Amino acid sequence: MRTFLSGRRLFLHFLMLAAALSAGAGSTALGMCGPFTDVAGDAFCPFVLEIFYLGITTGTTPTTTVTTGFGSLAGALWDGANIWVTDRAPGTLLKLNSSGAVLQTVTVGSNPQFAVFDGTNIWVPNFDSASVSVVRASTGAVLATLTNNGLIFSSEPQCAAFDGQRILVTNYTASAVHLWKAADLTAIGSFSTGHGTNPYGAASDGVNFWIALNGVAKLARF
Repeated sequence: MRTFLSGRRLFLHFLMLAAALSAGAGSTALGMCGPFTDVAGDAFCPFVLEIFYLGITTGTTPTTTVTTGFGSLAGALWDGANIWVTDRAPGTLLKLNSSGAVLQTVTVGSNPQFAVFDGTNIWVPNFDSASVSVVRASTGAVLATLTNNGLIFSSEPQCAAFDGQRILVTNYTASAVHLWKAADLTAIGSFSTGHGTNPYGAASDGVNFWIALNGVAKLARF
């Protein structure tokens, strides 16, 4: 999993990691991992301290929990400037600032799930309306609501992934995946993952898509 940091936090993370590496594994160069007395290995301290400076005060306890303006949240993503989250109950995509406050509310489909950002647009699978909403991140405008490419009434789009050129959306009930060209929203096709496989999560390594098949406890490479 890639972790994206910025500005002061990235520099701090680099300094702590460099200190750990120069001192050698098992050293005490970084002390007792700040307030994290539940972490034993000093070699792990750079990562733990980075989490601390991102807002964690003890091993797993966040300092702030933002609840205002949310219904039933599902997926979250970062577009390089802001965090976006899908809110299932009202069928919306929410743009947040660095404090977690809602800056913009975009109405998408029913029961939006795990969206993905392609560098320009946000692709939102709408589980209960058998559609995919494409939202321009810079403005929040809904460019299209896709219902083609094998998305029939009984479809349940679950999770979107991006490989640098293509968008893949898993379809839980239909046991299929659907692909579009990210650049122009052109449909590429719909492909079965096998009866009863129920594809759920998906990600790309830049070459292949990796798909979690919930129904058969297997991982597919596409």
